[in-house]
Amino acid sequence: EIFCFAYLDDIIIFSATPEEHDKHVTLVLEALEKAELHLKPSKCVWSVPEIEFLGFTAVAGKGIRMSDDKLQALREWKRPTNVREVRMFLGTINFCSKMMPHFADNAAPLNSLTKKGKVFEWNEECERSWSRMM
Repeated sequence: EIFCFAYLDDIIIFSATPEEHDKHVTLVLEALEKAELHLKPSKCVWSVPEIEFLGFTAVAGKGIRMSDDKLQALREWKRPTNVREVRMFLGTINFCSKMMPHFADNAAPLNSLTKKGKVFEWNEECERSWSRMM
């Protein structure tokens, strides 16, 4: 059963019910203690219905979505005009690819623009790919 995610010094614990959450928090705290790792109380946030974590917002009972500021930044992204800009866009949007159905298929035309020796040509297929991901 997966109920937490850790990235560097950040840990998020997610549970379906308050009772389950208490159990999960206890398990994580025990694991940290066993590993002789310590929490800084001033950096801890406990039992909240919504929290920002690594560019995502976790909402109790609803799941995870991309943070509003990340969504806004993507909405404002200018259409790429060269290979470097396509790579920057794909690298950024890959951050949320798990939340985008058929990401690999949708990104394929843009990925093809980044192949070595390929001439940059933004065509209708690239435009459709761009539109689907935006």
